[in-house]
Formats: sequence, C-alpha cells, structure tokens
Amino acid sequence: MNIVWKKYNYVIIFIGLTILMGLCFLFNMEDHSNHYQNIVVQKGQTLWNIADEYADKNSMSKDEFIHWVENHNEINADLLKAGQEIKIPVTEHQHSVNQNQEYALNDK
Repeated sequence: MNIVWKKYNYVIIFIGLTILMGLCFLFNMEDHSNHYQNIVVQKGQTLWNIADEYADKNSMSKDEFIHWVENHNEINADLLKAGQEIKIPVTEHQHSVNQNQEYALNDK
C-alpha cells in the first residue's frame, strides 16, 4: 500500500478532489426556474416596452434588463417579432403575482 501511495499520490489526490468538487457543485446547484417567466411578444411591442413594465419591479435598470433578455434568449432587441416567446427575469414574488392576475383574467 505504501508503494502505491508513493507512486500515485498525486493522481489519488487529484481524483479525490475532483469527486469532492463534483459533489459540492451537485448539492449547491440552485433551481432558477422560478426566477424566469416566458412571455409572448405582442404586435407593436418592443423590448423597451417590456423593460418599462418589468425592469423596475426586478431591481434592474432598463439597459440591464434588455441586455439580460438579449443574452438569455440569444436575440437582438431590434429584431424582436410579434408572436415570439422570450424568457424574462422576474422575482419569485412578481412571478406569483403575474400568475394570479392571469388566473383572475381566465376566470372571467
């Protein structure tokens, strides 16, 4: 056993650290699905209009909001089309408020 350790100690340490780091990443992964909302772009709507509605509610500037949406949807704000579905950042509270409003509208 001593010979194996002397010969392969760096490999054993490397494998051990790799397994440990993998377990840390696995247990620290956070579910961010409740931080996003998918919306469908309406006719005449721009990313700036959407930013007017959602940016302040999520403690973001309009520029930050637009940049986030462009990066996470791999789109250009100037090429936004009606009917296109995009992901926007929302807080958990804001997401539940929007869902409750949607349910209320559907009940009518």
